[in-house]
Amino acid sequence: MPMAKQLIADSLSQDRSIYLRVLNEIRYRLKRNQIAYLSHRKKVMKMIGSKT
Repeated sequence: MPMAKQLIADSLSQDRSIYLRVLNEIRYRLKRNQIAYLSHRKKVMKMIGSKT
């Protein structure tokens, strides 16, 4: 949670470069989490399929 608070504080700054950096960081983390979720889901579906 501290990282999220820091990102929000940075995004409220008047400096546009910081704002853009924060947006890029958020996009990166969301994409990384989505990739991890899909990879995990694929493994789970493979395990479920092999049990039936």
